[in-house]
Amino acid sequence: MKKYDFLEQLRSRLSSLSEEERERSVSFYSEMIDDIIEEGKTEEEAVGSLGSVDDIAAKILSENGEQPSEEAVGTEMPQEVTAAAKPKYNTAAIILLIIFGVFFGGGIIGIYLGLWGALIGLYAAAGSMGVIGLAGMIAAPFIHHTMAPMLMQIGTGLMGIGLCLPFIMLCNLCAKGLVELVRLCIKLVKHIVTGGRI
Repeated sequence: MKKYDFLEQLRSRLSSLSEEERERSVSFYSEMIDDIIEEGKTEEEAVGSLGSVDDIAAKILSENGEQPSEEAVGTEMPQEVTAAAKPKYNTAAIILLIIFGVFFGGGIIGIYLGLWGALIGLYAAAGSMGVIGLAGMIAAPFIHHTMAPMLMQIGTGLMGIGLCLPFIMLCNLCAKGLVELVRLCIKLVKHIVTGGRI
């Protein structure tokens, strides 16, 4: 079964729950499937390793004080899935992260914001090259009355525009890298806090 079909069936079987509870459970299993896929399994293998939709829905409904509907009734959930469904938090890791955040958090945030500042400066520099190049090309016929200097200024303007584009592409790559860095840091912290589960 594909991930989308699994999640839609689960959502349907949890219709008696509030929308918030239902989406929280669906989101949890969506992340669990993604984590299993990251470990090297196919989408179908990841979904299959969770057990049946009926069993999972029945377990979620009973945990929320609901009676499972006829379509959500099944056998007991596999023990490994039940254990995986209950996040465990590493208290020592949380304390260490808090201490680390108090002493080094401000500096790390400062460095990160500084990188964004440098990147904005690069965007401005790249944009300036393009604008100056374009302005030079437009102004060339009005400034120079002979062909050679006018062509030289137009060529220089074209070069400025030509350099502007790769610089902007490089800045875009750097911006994506900075956003990805935050995502990876959040995932790492979650991994540490939950004792190895992401």
